[in-house]
Amino acid sequence: MVRAEKYAQALSALQQIIIRARFLAAKENLASKAVGLLDAAEELPRLLADKEDRTDEFATALAAIAEKYPYCGNLFAEFSREPRGAVTELVDELQFV
Repeated sequence: MVRAEKYAQALSALQQIIIRARFLAAKENLASKAVGLLDAAEELPRLLADKEDRTDEFATALAAIAEKYPYCGNLFAEFSREPRGAVTELVDELQFV
């Protein structure tokens, strides 16, 4: 799992990776980059679902993705920032298993 205060940011990062991979896949000459990006992101959902706190591992994996894929650089920065009001309130309302 990712700590509650980072959960919305983690989901947003994962969503943005999927969006970027879809864009790459749509470009014929960039399809292999999409595969690489998805391979790099493959572990992120497991880290989110784990019962143990895997926030630091999620951040490390996201940093590695940002380093290897420059067009994902802002994802690590967004994940690392402090949660803001509305996001924090939304996370407080979510029920975590």
